[in-house]
Amino acid sequence: MSEYHFPLVQRATVATGTMECTFSTKGFEYHLVPGQNADFFNLNQPTMDAEGSKRAFSFSSPLRADKTFTVTMRMRETAFKQWWRDMPIGTPVR
Repeated sequence: MSEYHFPLVQRATVATGTMECTFSTKGFEYHLVPGQNADFFNLNQPTMDAEGSKRAFSFSSPLRADKTFTVTMRMRETAFKQWWRDMPIGTPVR
């Protein structure tokens, strides 16, 4: 299995309690299909809870011409999702 590190390039609230995160695949040959899923690991998550630092999410966009894709999620007060809400732009996830 290949290991990819994708930096966060944009984050937006798209509906009440719903956030969309955009990641860049520049530097990697990466192919995806919307609806396909992948495991995402937080590399620098500052706090941890019982749910840990890994989640599976479906891609909510195709791979765009600028080599970005999005993941859209309902927000909950878990350490993982709080980190995605707060992590600085440029922070990579694996």
